[in-house]
Amino acid sequence: MSRMLFFIDNIDKYQSDSVNGLRICQLGAIWSIKSHFTISNNPALVSLPTGSGKTALMMALSFELTAKKVLIITPSQVIRHQTNQKFSTLDDLCKIGVYKNIDNRFPIVHEQIGYIKTDDDWKQLSEDYDVVVSTPNSSSPHLLNVAKPNENYFDLVFIDEAHHTSANIYDSILNSFKESKIILLTATPFRRDKKRIPGNLIYHYPISKAIQDGIYRVVKYFPVNTTIPESKKDNDLILAEYAKKKYQEEIKTNNDAKVLIKTDSISHAEKLIKVYKSINFNVELIHSKKTDKHNNKTVADCKDNKISGIICVGMVGEGLDIPTLKMAVLHKSPQTLPATIQFIGRLSRFNNQTGNSILISDPNFIEGEVKELYRYDDGWEKIIPKLIDRKIQNTTYVGRLGNQANYELSFSKNEINPFFTVTVYELLNGFTIKENYITELPSDIEYYILDRDDNDPYIFITKVEENIPWVINSLYTEMNHEIHIFYIKDNFLFEHTSSEFYSQKIRNILFNKDTYRKASSKTVIQGLKDTDGHYVMVGMANITGTTHSNPKYKTYMGNEIENSLRLTDGRNFTAGHALSKHGEDTRGIATKNSKIWSIKRDSLQKFIDWCDHLYTLIHLPDIDFQIPRMGMLAKSEIITEIPEEPISIYFDDIELQQNILKLYIENEDYTNPNIKISIVNMSLDKKSICCMMNLDFIDDPIECKYEIDQKGYWEVETDKQIRININMIDNKNKSYINLSEFLQDYSPLIILQSGRTIKNNVLFTPQVQNERFDQELFLSDKIDWDDTDIFKEAEEPDSKYKYNVQEKVISVISKGRDDKDYFFVDDSSGEVADIIWFNNTSTDKTIYFIHCKFKHRSSKADQDRTPNGDKKNITELIDQGIRCGFWIKSPNLISQLIGRLERTQKSKVLFNKEVEFRNFEFEYSPYDWKFKVILVQPGLAKEAVFKTSQITNIEKMLTTLFDRTRSINADLEIWGNKKS
Repeated sequence: MSRMLFFIDNIDKYQSDSVNGLRICQLGAIWSIKSHFTISNNPALVSLPTGSGKTALMMALSFELTAKKVLIITPSQVIRHQTNQKFSTLDDLCKIGVYKNIDNRFPIVHEQIGYIKTDDDWKQLSEDYDVVVSTPNSSSPHLLNVAKPNENYFDLVFIDEAHHTSANIYDSILNSFKESKIILLTATPFRRDKKRIPGNLIYHYPISKAIQDGIYRVVKYFPVNTTIPESKKDNDLILAEYAKKKYQEEIKTNNDAKVLIKTDSISHAEKLIKVYKSINFNVELIHSKKTDKHNNKTVADCKDNKISGIICVGMVGEGLDIPTLKMAVLHKSPQTLPATIQFIGRLSRFNNQTGNSILISDPNFIEGEVKELYRYDDGWEKIIPKLIDRKIQNTTYVGRLGNQANYELSFSKNEINPFFTVTVYELLNGFTIKENYITELPSDIEYYILDRDDNDPYIFITKVEENIPWVINSLYTEMNHEIHIFYIKDNFLFEHTSSEFYSQKIRNILFNKDTYRKASSKTVIQGLKDTDGHYVMVGMANITGTTHSNPKYKTYMGNEIENSLRLTDGRNFTAGHALSKHGEDTRGIATKNSKIWSIKRDSLQKFIDWCDHLYTLIHLPDIDFQIPRMGMLAKSEIITEIPEEPISIYFDDIELQQNILKLYIENEDYTNPNIKISIVNMSLDKKSICCMMNLDFIDDPIECKYEIDQKGYWEVETDKQIRININMIDNKNKSYINLSEFLQDYSPLIILQSGRTIKNNVLFTPQVQNERFDQELFLSDKIDWDDTDIFKEAEEPDSKYKYNVQEKVISVISKGRDDKDYFFVDDSSGEVADIIWFNNTSTDKTIYFIHCKFKHRSSKADQDRTPNGDKKNITELIDQGIRCGFWIKSPNLISQLIGRLERTQKSKVLFNKEVEFRNFEFEYSPYDWKFKVILVQPGLAKEAVFKTSQITNIEKMLTTLFDRTRSINADLEIWGNKKS
């Protein structure tokens, strides 16, 4: 048993409120630590700048926490010896009057040298000493020669310079004393080896406050360029000669000034001692391969003015206590940011000398490392003002929110628990992270940037003041914090955000927006590779064109919902999103938004591990992989060329019909204009489609082009200034400064001859059987064309004919017309149909969309009326038939036609019923009507279209149109010509 418990038995001699007393930062740390241990036994992490008195703090805490036995772990032998000496006399507490040395009683302190090999050795140390000071190499059970101690031997454990604690050798010490109060002390509360420091950061005393409280002084930096081409001297010699000159000037005013010389390797240190000796600079060398006796004597000689300074390597100099240190020379930049802070922090410590401290270095080596100090804590700006990079001067520093001097957020990465959802981006050639992104972040956003190491994600927290959505008065606001995580893994970016709006702003500044793209649906669905195809939710996206009968999106929900999918779904829908049950876990994908998610929330590290797992699933492409058990849906793939001739291009987004579209052309504005895109040709290399865009109110069509690239985009060529606004129902209006920008958001749907479709650069292939077109839908004897000029669609017919094509059709359908019927002729660009017939009888309420076309001929002189199978006779009609599906079941059909009456010259209601038709709008309900699409072409022969041995191109196109009309619950007929 120990003879006594020093810190308990002598508590009456300890007075934290003495006249000189502890520093405010030491008191702050004590209060925080004592508070922490009232509710937790987790290790406490305390961050104090170098030189602020961590050794005195350890002494004070030994009394404050009424420690029985104290274990102190230091990173090096030199610091171990210093700590042993100070604790043996409680030197720091006695100087400030906190410990009253009345009867010359001090703790019994042991400096442990060598392995602690057995449990008995540990027990003996605990019983014989009040304080044991050791290094990890002597006391860590991670080493084979060190025994694991009983966890009750020491009730208070200090880890000094705790930024080393992430190594296994430290972890084993922490795990050995789980029942003890463990306190980690560091000047750098972040990792140095890319692993987290254990413990809760309960107190951080910033460098800027240390300056304000007189603990730190300004360091004056003297850059020395040692790389001058004309100089034949060794770089180290140039630096050493300059250092000697400055030192000789310094000791004239501060005769006890000492110099610390730093490098990064023992071999370089051995070279430096020869360089300094050659110019008679009285310095000595310490490092880990020197004996303890040599190192301790060197430090003592420096304090006793026997030598002018010390050359040191690595962490040996981190805790070196030389009170009169006034000058430092940096021959090689410290390899880590923590080491840099330790080095300059020790130099900055205030003492009774006059003038600023001095730092000498070649700027080619020092600046890159010291820049990181400004991103960590703005106090360094005042300590080393000449080291500020001009780009850094105007930035907001990492570790603080916005441009505020103080910030509200006080947490570590360990407290972040993100929901497991990411948007996946593919990184393209030329992808880089902008070096100066901090300077470009939006000035209207306050943000907090978490510290990171090389492979860590970029983490931003934005703070925005917004109106409370359920309060009318805009004076009521709330502060919202959003998190944005950008994790880069090889050629993929995983983005997590709680606000898409602000995340996009940051992403566009952080990366060059032309060097990444949202991952393809093919990539995203590979996130389900390790699932077995049992779903609780399946969403399907329309690939054939949104109408009022065929939704843009539909969702199935329920257990094993995949069993509810039908083969007919594969005609019109592809996989939009799916949520799979995977054991106790879930996995979801959304192809349009390139999202992958799981319904869970966990630590940041678990989130990163989850992203790494997704990466293993998606980074190796599997060209045959489809979503498990959902093969009946249409397939999608990224394309680099257009696989076949398009037959129609139109706007399928029903949002354009449900909201008010405003078109601004020069100084005029127009409401809900019709925009029609007509195909001109496809390029020979199949990379682009040239088109003409017809706009209501503009006589001349506008050239536009769809071009395949990494995203698939539209270009519009026009000299006219055209703007578009969309006044949304929810008041979230959209504005576009030109047509190209509008087409990027509302990319038209491209219909191919085979029935496949293209949206942006994604090709969709519906699951359609190779069916023949139902020939009974082709009526060759519906109309007798003998009295019709079949070469004239709506123009004045040749004198020997009674009708043009449209007039003939009207004469046929209007025979025996009911008084309640309406016949609307929509004869101009962008028409709904050439003729819209409302067959409004009590027994048959059907709306017929009739599209008419004249027979194509090779020249004006061509008078051959013989019908044939020429594709030119049907292509435009197929296009019109597909487009009019947009108006089937539309509640806006009548208002659209009334608008056509007002905007176009040739549109009209026949038989003097315009007034009645306008009133008809108020009673019209699309759900009371059936719909039929009719294509009229007197130049088309049935026997030429349908051949027994093969499927003609015209039949293929008719099948495509039939599939689309059937999917929206409409009927289809073709009125051709019986003569051949």
